Amino acid sequence: MGTDIPGLIEPAEFEALEKVSGLVVPGSSIIEFGCYLGKSTSAILKGANLIEGTKLFVFDGFKIKETDPFALTMLGHVHSLGLTELVYRDKKGFFHWEIVFDSLIQPHSNKNLVWTKCDCTEATWTDEQEIAMIHLDAPKDYHDLKPILFRFFGSLRQDSIIVFQDFFYHWSASVIQVVALMERKGLIEFETSFASSLYVKLVRSLLFQDLIELDLEVNKSNIFEDIDYVLQVLDRNKDKFDRYEKFRTQIDLAYLSEAVISKHGEKAANRMHQMLSKDAFRKDPEVISHFLELFRNNFSMK
Repeated sequence: MGTDIPGLIEPAEFEALEKVSGLVVPGSSIIEFGCYLGKSTSAILKGANLIEGTKLFVFDGFKIKETDPFALTMLGHVHSLGLTELVYRDKKGFFHWEIVFDSLIQPHSNKNLVWTKCDCTEATWTDEQEIAMIHLDAPKDYHDLKPILFRFFGSLRQDSIIVFQDFFYHWSASVIQVVALMERKGLIEFETSFASSLYVKLVRSLLFQDLIELDLEVNKSNIFEDIDYVLQVLDRNKDKFDRYEKFRTQIDLAYLSEAVISKHGEKAANRMHQMLSKDAFRKDPEVISHFLELFRNNFSMK
């Protein structure tokens, strides 16, 4: 189940999503922001379908600009399935694939799936069920995450699981900052990781005041100190995380990227020197590939 749907998550991430979604409280809700073609969605459904009264709500724009390099990846995946005719292009030059998603995901759903085509920053929550799990793939920076925090996180039940997909990836510096501040405030605890996905547990239900204070803290906090704080927390608990040394380096790349695009040249130089001193590029050739990817994109993957 789910292996028939192309995607960008590793098998360990698929299995983890299945396991965690299968442990939610009966009658609760699971939210997914960003689903692509539905591989992660099928993993969540595989676990959640077994839970009485559980609903999965999915939000995704299901569109991409035809000039975006990832558009070729999407079209390649869809072509491999023989479903190219289900993708359509609008007058503004965007490819849309929600029909592909729907056709792929329906065989995996027990009718408790509700998906909505919209920008994740425009998603709203009106259901009365408590939220027991959130899978965040679409928000890649705090600007996009903020509306989700204010509209959805207040409905999270205590001990719910929040999955930050691509946390260990170099474009999410401001997301790393928010996670650092939430951990520092005692709102969340780091649980584990699978590939680039970080799993955290909500320590207590969030009040609106908590979210207001968090937003104020983001605006006044030092992002570089916050990123280093995350590294310190991770270093103290390295046994909990998947391929720790490999994915830890991605946090360094996030720091480096943020320093370059915010024109903190001294910080960028110092972090680069640290990475070279630790042989980060020699130990993992993939780091070189990711560094060059940042370089080609002027250190911004947004």
